[in-house]
Amino acid sequence: MYKLLRGSLLTTYALVILIPCMIVIMGVFKTDFEIYTKPLALPTQWNFDNFRRLFVESNIATPFMNSVIVAAFSVLFTLLFASLAAYGQSTIFALLSWASNSWSSKHHSHIPLVRKFASK
Repeated sequence: MYKLLRGSLLTTYALVILIPCMIVIMGVFKTDFEIYTKPLALPTQWNFDNFRRLFVESNIATPFMNSVIVAAFSVLFTLLFASLAAYGQSTIFALLSWASNSWSSKHHSHIPLVRKFASK
């Protein structure tokens, strides 16, 4: 019973995902009229004019370059700030670990978390 329920749920989920994807993929090869009148049907004639219009008439290079620039700077700043934060965190834990080891035993009960994190 469980396998049947699981299989039917996964099949339903796959169809919910795949049907819109297939509509979009098939829509690439259709004319505008076919997209609005027969969205689920196969194209009557496989038409590649939509690709020509995309690259020739729509000037896609500018938005694409903007996306590349934004993505590159996002990765750069994420790496920079993550590296700085990791260095600061490791320095603080190293200093706290050193401080907890150099104090007398009566002070160790005040910083149990430092021992826990510093020992890893």
